[in-house]
Amino acid sequence: MTKTSKELDYNPPMVMAQNSGHTEPSFVEAVGKDADGICSRDEFSMDLVKHKPMIAELNKIHMEKFGREFSGPAARAFVGFLALCDAINRAGSTQPEAIRKAVMETNIPGDKLITPWRGIKFDEKGQNALVDAIVIQYQDGGKRYTIYPFNLATREIIYPIPKWSERK
Repeated sequence: MTKTSKELDYNPPMVMAQNSGHTEPSFVEAVGKDADGICSRDEFSMDLVKHKPMIAELNKIHMEKFGREFSGPAARAFVGFLALCDAINRAGSTQPEAIRKAVMETNIPGDKLITPWRGIKFDEKGQNALVDAIVIQYQDGGKRYTIYPFNLATREIIYPIPKWSERK
C-alpha cells in the first residue's frame, strides 16, 4: 500500500493503521523512510523506556538472546508470564481452581509493568480492564515514536503527512 501510494502520488493527510503489518519490523525494512508519517495502534514501543527505564535492561537481555529489540508480542508475553507467576505464588498451589481464583484477584499497578497499561486487574469476564494501547508514528527515517496517549508521547504527531513530492 505504501509503495503504491507513492507511485500514484496519493497523499492522504493521515494514514492510521490497526497493525495490518505496519508494526512488524519487516514493514520498515521493506519501505524504509517511506514509512514516515504512518501511524498505527500498538501495545508497545521501545521509546517507552523514557517512562519505564526497566525496559532497557529487558531489551538488552532480549537482544542477546534473539538478536532483535523487544516488541509488542514479546512485551505482552513477558507481562502475561509474570502475571501468571504472581498468581501462582499468591495461590500457594498448582491446583487449577486456586490459580484461577488468584488470577481473578490480580491487581498489579501500571508502574510495575513494561507495557503502557494502567495495570492488570481482571473483570468478571476475565478481561484485563486496565489495558491501554498506544499510537505510534514513524518519523526520522522509519523510527517508531509514541504519539498517544500524550502522557507517554515522546514525539508530537506529524499532521498532515507531507506530500510525496515534498519529502526529501
